[in-house]
Amino acid sequence: MNKPAKQGCMWGCGLLTLILVAIAGTGTWYAAHMTSEFKDVTTSEEALLAAVPADSAYTGDLVLPPAAERVTAFVDIRGGLQERRLQLEQAVDDFRSVMNEGGGGPLGFFKSLRAGTELAPVYAGFWQKRNELLLEHGMGPREYSFLYRLLYFTWLGHDPHDGAQTPQATSLAAGKHGKDTPRDLAIPEAPVWQGDPAALDAALAGFREDLEHYYNPEINPLEIMFTGTAQAPGSAD
Repeated sequence: MNKPAKQGCMWGCGLLTLILVAIAGTGTWYAAHMTSEFKDVTTSEEALLAAVPADSAYTGDLVLPPAAERVTAFVDIRGGLQERRLQLEQAVDDFRSVMNEGGGGPLGFFKSLRAGTELAPVYAGFWQKRNELLLEHGMGPREYSFLYRLLYFTWLGHDPHDGAQTPQATSLAAGKHGKDTPRDLAIPEAPVWQGDPAALDAALAGFREDLEHYYNPEINPLEIMFTGTAQAPGSAD
């Protein structure tokens, strides 16, 4: 091999080594960062469960419409999450754009790793803010999950499968967070209304516009996901 060729190999091999080191180092940093983010989510959830009874005002009543003050609290929580919701939607779109670009080799892997690990903390920030708002309004996870499913799926008719293909970027941290890693995305059930549909319509009509405004099909399955400390959505009502 001639000298220029040898030099080219040395530079190429050296560059590849630097890339691999950068990937390993960046991946370690992001993993540690995500661990911290999800610990904050767990802490906020534990604070919520410690301050609010497990069921809070939750009844799971499928005959009588929910009390107007609880629906008002639910709508206020939805409104308080709107900015975070839009940020998460943008982060999901950015993640998909990077993944759709493809590309193999170390650089392709680095892009995928970085896209996923940048998305995960946005997930965590959304859940932490939601837990803080739930605490502020004295609403437990089960009540929030029930109202979400009743109002959006049963009453407004949105598909529980909306957003089922939302990127599970948090899976990149699997095995590193243990119980701090949110469980896999699940398809929540729509409660079957057993009361008078007209009574439900009359009780909720004034909330329709706000509820629709705060619904995002893209991140639907993330809305009622908890770390596992709280009862999972879709559980018996």
